[in-house]
Amino acid sequence: MLRFSATNFLALTLKKQDTKKLTHVEKMKFTNANRSLFDEDSSAMDFISMPEIPYKFKLPFLDDSGKRSSMSIIDWEISQLYLNLKKSGKSEAIVLQKVKEKLEGFIEKNDLYLFLGTMRQMHSHVNNPYTIIGLFYPPKAKHYQGTLF
Repeated sequence: MLRFSATNFLALTLKKQDTKKLTHVEKMKFTNANRSLFDEDSSAMDFISMPEIPYKFKLPFLDDSGKRSSMSIIDWEISQLYLNLKKSGKSEAIVLQKVKEKLEGFIEKNDLYLFLGTMRQMHSHVNNPYTIIGLFYPPKAKHYQGTLF
């Protein structure tokens, strides 16, 4: 299990990225990968993929030794927040600002724990193959020092 301690989370960064439409062949690959052995007619199953988000969300932080690192966030909850705000008709700038405020609010008001994941193909060509696949943000623990006497 990878364990590190981020002592200081920095401002979230957003980077525009190209999104591509899946071809019919690519959709069928996903469909075949998601088939169940117990479906009677799994060939009739329609595949609906989640729309790609046109931004990459990255969370930079400093670790205990002061080294700066940054990891991409591919958490479903953040992607869905972006899509819901977009669906509400808000401008792109407002949507991005609200996503940024939400993430930075998690950092400021809560203890933030990161669930990390990796893909094998990333290990050969990047320094840090880990990405943030989930966030856990319980309220900050309140420690009260009682009197001794």
